[in-house]
Amino acid sequence: MWLPKLYPLILDGSSSVRAQLLKLFRSLPLGEVEDHVADILPYVRAGMTHLAADVRLSAVDVLCWLLEDSSSEVVSCGGGWYKTLNCFLTMLGWSTQDALKWSSNRASFGKSGSEGRPMARILQALAEFVHAGIGQQSADAVKTGDATLHGNFPIWYSGQHQVPQKSNAFGYLNLFSMPKDDETEMLEDCEDRRRVFDKTFRVSVEMGLEAARREGGDVGRAAAVLTKALS
Repeated sequence: MWLPKLYPLILDGSSSVRAQLLKLFRSLPLGEVEDHVADILPYVRAGMTHLAADVRLSAVDVLCWLLEDSSSEVVSCGGGWYKTLNCFLTMLGWSTQDALKWSSNRASFGKSGSEGRPMARILQALAEFVHAGIGQQSADAVKTGDATLHGNFPIWYSGQHQVPQKSNAFGYLNLFSMPKDDETEMLEDCEDRRRVFDKTFRVSVEMGLEAARREGGDVGRAAAVLTKALS
């Protein structure tokens, strides 16, 4: 397969090479990269924490393409949820408890960074990522639960007594395995991803969002989109 040979180009120093690479990725049929997401993401995360500002932004664009193509694989593969969120917080300067100090911790994006467009783009990408991980699937689960509840009246919560629809339904109990490592584990269940987010990231994200909303403009609007994704 020729696709893996292209992954290192995500980190290429030439902006034209990265732009053409993204065009090539977007020309692929939908679903073509589902089986390759776990191999692409390490390069994307390396790009998101790259020293060059334009490489970081290009990596965010590649991640957004992955979310459009294979969002469930992006957030559920090993390390896809935890490590990628960690990269977002590093880019935004929200990875410490001082995230509220927006001006001193925000990432530097060169001259254009003062206009807020790069930061707004990252916030929008984070909103898409969060929605894919704990937003849309949660909404679908609620709809399914409501349908089951009303469709079987007066037998309430009958869905809770049916055969589980996912493998290892009681894996969250962790009875016969090694202690969980949220950083590298596959988090296929929406509730597992929500648990990891609430435990590790929510405080820093909410503190950063509070400061971002006060900035207004493109950044403030993007922060509002992210706030909606979290609610």
